[in-house]
Amino acid sequence: MLNYILIVLGYAFLGGGLKYIDQAYDENAFSKFFAKILAVLLGFIMAYLMAVDTPFSTAYLAAMIVGVFVAKKIDNFSFIIVVSGTIFFLCILSLFYFIQLSILPFIFFSIATFLDEICDEEAHRKKFNKNLRKLLQLRPLSDITLFGLILSGFFNWFYLIPYYAFFISYKAVEKLSLKRLHNV
Repeated sequence: MLNYILIVLGYAFLGGGLKYIDQAYDENAFSKFFAKILAVLLGFIMAYLMAVDTPFSTAYLAAMIVGVFVAKKIDNFSFIIVVSGTIFFLCILSLFYFIQLSILPFIFFSIATFLDEICDEEAHRKKFNKNLRKLLQLRPLSDITLFGLILSGFFNWFYLIPYYAFFISYKAVEKLSLKRLHNV
């Protein structure tokens, strides 16, 4: 139970931390200096989750890195630190943990992440109607993929909680950054 709580908290921290970095560089809403320090910690947490919560976190988080990389969204120094740190720490942790990568979930999550990133970018650029824009910014393909993998027996339903802890934290930091920008 304690391990599960740590996984949920790890996902929540990852979601908020990654959005902090994104908003620090894209919107100047937060400190870029702190974003670089945070990036090292996020790299470790991501690698740790991939090591201790295999195969779900391994497939999901590795796919997130691949999908975002292919979409060319690793677009600042702190994100490079996160990815490099994740790979570095995962190599070290692989000496102590058996890390399993489920290929099919990894492929599905990679494609969904890539398409969600592209759709989110288009939603920000183009003048879609309000509802479509909001839907695309929710990155629905990753949700559909997770539900499909759960229904097909790859993962248990309890993975919805860490998954949505990531998303809720990500959106909370986004709202906080927008509030900071409007109050400045």
